[in-house]
Amino acid sequence: MDDRKTTRANILARIKALQAKTVERGCTEQEAMAAAEKVAYLLDEYNIDISETEIEETELLLRAVNIRRKGKRTGKVRHASRFCIGAISALTDCRAFYDVPTGEANFYGLRPDVEFAEWLMQVVRAAIDRETAQFLGRTMMEDIAGTTYTSTEVLVESFQSGMVARINQRLNEMKSARPNNKLSDGRSLVVVKDALVRDGFEKYKAANGLYLGATRGYMDSGNNTAYGYGQAAGNNVGFGRPVSGGALRIGRSR
Repeated sequence: MDDRKTTRANILARIKALQAKTVERGCTEQEAMAAAEKVAYLLDEYNIDISETEIEETELLLRAVNIRRKGKRTGKVRHASRFCIGAISALTDCRAFYDVPTGEANFYGLRPDVEFAEWLMQVVRAAIDRETAQFLGRTMMEDIAGTTYTSTEVLVESFQSGMVARINQRLNEMKSARPNNKLSDGRSLVVVKDALVRDGFEKYKAANGLYLGATRGYMDSGNNTAYGYGQAAGNNVGFGRPVSGGALRIGRSR
């Protein structure tokens, strides 16, 4: 075995070991996120593509991500991040749905992709909470006073609507910028993965009696100024696996 094959084997073994570091297996959330960050970095740094054989050997799974939030008066409230589920699933090559009763985002796909989707979902949810809190605490609230809609509820919804729109736009741009890698036989890697995940998800739905209905993919906005602040805040989110070289960023973009 030459040095390049040895290096690749070592890197793949390292990636698999990092992927095993999950909350379900006893790691803290911080440790699990750090492991996911390192996996994404290694995949990008060493330009590792999943071959057809590796794809077929990779486990297909469904994972639920809790994105509920608590309301002061209404108990469990749906989180604005649910409107990013579609863009996240598209970027990570997963199938996804939102479970209204449980308030959970569900992602189905290859294990590395599902773990990446879960990480992105957590990052987006935390970013929306952080930026919303900062929005409510800034003097910019004074700029909105006197407009047609000034209730805190409307301002928050409008701000989050703008933020979600910008986040989805950026996720879609990242997907469009990804190279369409080819397998050794010339077929598109994305097409092969999509067929595998699609067939697996159809079998999962049939086996579990799962029926998915259409849902609204956008939030209401009653205040254009707050919406604009939200769009600007959407630029502050640091996403996962970079489109080109460089380390993974968590939190604010620079």
